[in-house]
Amino acid sequence: MKIEHLKESQDGELIRLFDFDEREVREFKILLDKMVQGQIESLPLHQHCNINPKDNSHLTFVPASEDKGVQRKGKEFECALTKSSLSSISELVGSFAFAPAEGYEWLDETSDIALLISPDGRWSS
Repeated sequence: MKIEHLKESQDGELIRLFDFDEREVREFKILLDKMVQGQIESLPLHQHCNINPKDNSHLTFVPASEDKGVQRKGKEFECALTKSSLSSISELVGSFAFAPAEGYEWLDETSDIALLISPDGRWSS
């Protein structure tokens, strides 16, 4: 799985997750579910799921009392969402986990930096 920060795209600034196989996205879903259940406190995605960060883009998911979305933390990014929102992301990610991956999903658009998952890295507005 690759992660990339796009400062300028047709849809504004975004982080995209792409070029993954079913096993990698299943691992991502399992880790999100563990966070929702309170079994892990944060998910530095770049340390899991065989992540290959392009341009050193690191993304960490953290549970929060309110949805803040993706925020820049120095050179890294943090996605702070409620457990309910993290659970919704897990469901969206799950659609890529057990079948040939097609299409794309906007995982979060709460902040000025959107979060996208797309097997081939493409999407359209």
